[in-house]
Amino acid sequence: MIDCVSTAANTAAEDPAANVLGSVISSVVYAAGVGLSILYGWGVIGVAGALCCSRTIEMFVRLLPALRWVRALELAPLPPELGRRMFVFSRQGLLLMIVGLVVWDRSEVIFLKNFVPDARQLAFYSVAIALTEGTLSLIRVLTTAISATIRVQYGRDKDSLSRIMLTSMRYLTIFAVPLYLGLTMLCGPVIRLLYGSAYIPAIPVLAIAAALGITKGFLPLIQVFLQTTEQQGFVVRWMVISAGINVLLDWVFISHFAAVGAAVANGLAQVVAIAGLWAYTAKRSGLVLPVRTFMALVPGTVAMVLVLWPISIMFKPVAAICVGAPTALAVYFAILRLMKVLRIEDRDRLHQIRYTMPSRARGPFDVAVDFLVPAVPQK
Repeated sequence: MIDCVSTAANTAAEDPAANVLGSVISSVVYAAGVGLSILYGWGVIGVAGALCCSRTIEMFVRLLPALRWVRALELAPLPPELGRRMFVFSRQGLLLMIVGLVVWDRSEVIFLKNFVPDARQLAFYSVAIALTEGTLSLIRVLTTAISATIRVQYGRDKDSLSRIMLTSMRYLTIFAVPLYLGLTMLCGPVIRLLYGSAYIPAIPVLAIAAALGITKGFLPLIQVFLQTTEQQGFVVRWMVISAGINVLLDWVFISHFAAVGAAVANGLAQVVAIAGLWAYTAKRSGLVLPVRTFMALVPGTVAMVLVLWPISIMFKPVAAICVGAPTALAVYFAILRLMKVLRIEDRDRLHQIRYTMPSRARGPFDVAVDFLVPAVPQK
């Protein structure tokens, strides 16, 4: 909990390096602790100790830089109205956390555990969700950076938030579609490679979870936008309604289709939740869906499916992943270029990113940008 406060402070100060350093050190400490636990047979107690140490170190690494600049600020009494708004905001956030922990993260597990006699179904569902969450963690790299920009920009220029949000949705769409679609089409090789033949029944579960999980990548961005603009009350109400729909779908599908039904129920409920939040955001803020981007991506998604489907069937797991992933990405990028999904202003934004990359990676990055968004020849 303390770490969350310092993380938010560093984000508000536009100092993400302090947060990144804490995450890196925490990951190294945790990996070392898990390795020692395996080596010396400390079991889950050792793993728990490693987690505790890593989180504690992460807290201090993030907290100390924040304290340095916070102490330099002039103290001022908290206005009563601001205190009331902060309390309401925190109460709503607590409700969202409870709904997420109890319903979104656990309801399928509870139904599978109590209403499905085959205990393996719980393992199949857990594996599928873990893999889709791993894909989501890649998308969070992008959404975390955008979220920081939205929060900071709200205090600078509220009128520019809609433009930032629309641009971010475009980039997120371009980034999320190939990730989730690739996992959907390569679910067979991925399951066989990571878990073996015993988990083959988890393949359709992963396929459904990944296909319906495409929209899940948009949830953090939309939620941050509504929280930043102090419209979290609707988020709470709609997420409670969506959680109720989730439980209802669990009851309908899981008893008949076990792990596959759990993936369908959770995925459909997520789609309902995100659709409702986006509709509200569009209505209140005048935002519109990037329909042009969606339509332009249709040929790319179809091409990826046509490429990955035979590869996933004909090749062995390792070969299917090693051959299918780069081939599908090459086809996807070619369609992006052909359909002119990226614009000339996107070229300028991408070139700004190159200065944050290692020097050896800038050359290939420039080649990719020049291919996706050719420079306009000067007259």
